[in-house]
Amino acid sequence: MSCQVFVLDGVTLTIERGTTIYAMPVGSPASEAPALVVEQGGRLMAEGTAADPITFTAFNPEETDDSTVVTDTGASVVDTVLETRGKWGGLILLGRAPTSAGSYASNFIEGISGRPYGGSDPADSSGSLKYVRVWHGGAAIGADNEINGITFGGVGSGTTVEHCEVAFNLDDGFEFFGGTVNVKWLSVLFVGDDAFDSDEGYQGKGQFLFAMTGEDGNHGTEMDSKTGGNLNSQPRSHPAFYSMTILGGGSAASGANADGLMRLREGTGGSFGNVVLAYGSGIGVRNDDCGSESRGITLLPEQFPDFLFFSPNNVIYGASTPFSYGSGAKTCSSAGFAARLADPGFAGVSAACLDYTCLGSSFSPLPTAGSEMCSGAIDSSTDPFYEGVACKGAFASPSDNWLSEYSWLACAGKMAGSTCAGIAPSPFAQLQADGQTIARLGGDVDSATTLSADTSYLLTSQLFISASLTIPPGTTIYAMPTGQAPGDVAPAIVVEQGGRLIAEGTAVRPITMTTVLSEAALASSEQAQTDTANPGLTNLGERGKWGGLVLLGRAPTSAGSYASNFIEGISGKPYGGSDPGDSSGSLKYVRVWHGGAIIGADNEINGITFGGVGSGTTVEHCEVALNLDDGFEFFGGTVNVKWLSALFVGDDAFDVDEGYQGSGQFLFAMVGVDGNHGTEIDSKTGGNLNSQPRSHPAFYSMTIIGGGTRSARDSNAIMRLREGTGGKFGNVILANAGGQHTGVEVRDCGSETRTQDLPAPSVSIGQVGTPDSGYLFFSKNNVVAGANPPFSFDRGCPDEGWQAVYADPGIYGCFYEDGCGGGGSGRLDPRPTCGGSGWTGVDDPPPSFFAPVSYKGAFGAGNLWLEDWSYLAEQDRLATSARAASSTSAATSARTRPSSRRRRTSCRARSSSWTASRSPSSGAPRSTPCRSAAPPPRRPRSSSSRAAG
Repeated sequence: MSCQVFVLDGVTLTIERGTTIYAMPVGSPASEAPALVVEQGGRLMAEGTAADPITFTAFNPEETDDSTVVTDTGASVVDTVLETRGKWGGLILLGRAPTSAGSYASNFIEGISGRPYGGSDPADSSGSLKYVRVWHGGAAIGADNEINGITFGGVGSGTTVEHCEVAFNLDDGFEFFGGTVNVKWLSVLFVGDDAFDSDEGYQGKGQFLFAMTGEDGNHGTEMDSKTGGNLNSQPRSHPAFYSMTILGGGSAASGANADGLMRLREGTGGSFGNVVLAYGSGIGVRNDDCGSESRGITLLPEQFPDFLFFSPNNVIYGASTPFSYGSGAKTCSSAGFAARLADPGFAGVSAACLDYTCLGSSFSPLPTAGSEMCSGAIDSSTDPFYEGVACKGAFASPSDNWLSEYSWLACAGKMAGSTCAGIAPSPFAQLQADGQTIARLGGDVDSATTLSADTSYLLTSQLFISASLTIPPGTTIYAMPTGQAPGDVAPAIVVEQGGRLIAEGTAVRPITMTTVLSEAALASSEQAQTDTANPGLTNLGERGKWGGLVLLGRAPTSAGSYASNFIEGISGKPYGGSDPGDSSGSLKYVRVWHGGAIIGADNEINGITFGGVGSGTTVEHCEVALNLDDGFEFFGGTVNVKWLSALFVGDDAFDVDEGYQGSGQFLFAMVGVDGNHGTEIDSKTGGNLNSQPRSHPAFYSMTIIGGGTRSARDSNAIMRLREGTGGKFGNVILANAGGQHTGVEVRDCGSETRTQDLPAPSVSIGQVGTPDSGYLFFSKNNVVAGANPPFSFDRGCPDEGWQAVYADPGIYGCFYEDGCGGGGSGRLDPRPTCGGSGWTGVDDPPPSFFAPVSYKGAFGAGNLWLEDWSYLAEQDRLATSARAASSTSAATSARTRPSSRRRRTSCRARSSSWTASRSPSSGAPRSTPCRSAAPPPRRPRSSSSRAAG
């Protein structure tokens, strides 16, 4: 739930049993905490069961911190620290039953403006709540202004409320603003203010009410009636609450807790029988600021509602002052209240532990047989609403544990006799690791802006950068899933023409852009509804959870009129121009995970998209993992790239279109089970196979691991070169073709030359010139292992008789998304075996941009540049002794690594490395001269570099 949701007059919202609604910690706008509001005339049918309750809770609820909670203010950056309370709003029902607040049209609940409550129909119905849990709410929306857990504003007796719980709310648990709604089996746990609060003439009934104030709470009840300064305003509040247990916080409780476990004030009436008050730190019942109501220990139904009855059979235990009638001007005369001042006889309650921080599985607030609660006079009523009981307090008998299946106490293992299986883990990433604050991103960045690594950013919409945005090392941006309603757009970060993104991380402090869903949730095949305003369901799973990163520049493309060139999913933001040296900023150690949201039929956003991006842009050490569409896509432009990784994307790892003419070195891709091609290089624009500029990616030092025998796309080529493309490809390793995939497919040719002899630098690459200019070079020294066939030429492309090195390069480990069962066999070493085909016949790449190398593929012996920051490293999927033995500290992780510019990398430098796992050809473990025989121990993931999930 990302915002305030309103159930309008005449509308019924039905929530099925077992449903969980997770609320965002920041409202939209920030001053409006996410909440579910049932307006007058609306109906909420939320009927769970004990085994399948309905839960409203926060993204990240189960963390604690000693810091002050300041949540959902109007500030752009919101201090939502790791705490259990105040993470979102709450549940609010607004009805047409009477209140004492006067003009109903102007009665509004705090935090919910323009939505009135109250009227003249005491039997009005707002629906039905059964087995509903509201946890971790009460967001602060102003000074001393928080939302209650469940608020009833003028709600009538036609509404059913049974077996509901509020836990860890920052303000009150249940609050009744007038109305006549009756309630049964309610529990309030560890809220920040009062458990049960009544105001403005509330005249409902309640039975089986349980509350624990803990050390931080205020009162168990705060019952008021005064309205507009009138202590005798009508209707007078008269809650008739029987069978109630309130446990205070004992001697460790805050000062407010000492002010009365029950506070009855401001002219309230009421009837209270079979009540048990225990372990208050001071006063048991405080009755002050009285009006003209009668007060005493005799039930006076004929004077309803102008009396306050407190049964002498009630039990008060542990209060130094059982009854207080106030002080100063608000002092009331003695009402002669009395109670049983004795140990109630709980089955398992210790005065030394009354807070959630210390409770254990032996805790039980139930009565014991023969105890004070189950002996002596017990109040009864002829009103059919009330059930007969054998004991006082919230539990009718020693065996009546109605909390056992669904309460937070039961599910958190804090209660004896629990049958709850536990609290389901949140499906969301921890937004506030290490005490971070939260800020929301979306809209426009039209002035120079710098983010903070100490803030968790929640991307709720498309973010357009027309100025400069700087992202420091270690920053994580979590994106909301795409809404399912027509017209919804996927959250994405878009750098417009003229804008600049300076995102420069490090190996141990990368910058991460990922989904707000946790890694654990993404392994599920379940579905979730991600925005309550939208009717559709979003499948959990690893791909397509949000949009991606899009850079739009002014470098040349072949797409014609630049003003009308738009990236799919990003409307009205053009790309392309006439400046090949244009700069869109700098990307270093940037990770884009789980993106590629579907925005239409066969229309998804790529992980990182370059639209007409110029060579003035720096792109190094970037990764796209588990994107639903392509990994990196280049729509024209001239941007150069180094050290790129594309892992397990749903389409192509590297995709080129519209005349892209940049260079790339050290490129790595794993196709996996579901991927398409390692490369799909196109040039055709507007139906013209010879459109200019002709695409000419110069990609050297590239390793692509195909889908092999497990591929869901049986015969797709590992590399696809088509539609008139040119290019240069040298020091390439294509592996794990599995004997069923084509190595390189060339199709739909134009008039470009296709050759295995590298033309001189003076030969045109098709930048500007005649339609037959340009060439496609594929080195005969490239490794194409296990492909069947190694090359195919089709659809207008004559067979050129190309050759390659076919010997296995000796890349071992697991090549698939699922980790191949874990253990040592689940790790990967993508470096070629020393002395093998990856170390002989190495091409000298063209000068300037490219670094000299002594090996083929993306990795040399001592140059596994994925360590520390790649998704593979985060998942402990890299088989390297250096990573396995390294410390979990960031300082140790930042070890010295070989320079990629080193003139020659000795194969002997790899002698301490290891791979002993399945050979892609035989499946048998194999060791090499560069690898020891035994795997290193698994290395725990470093918290310093872990950014998501």
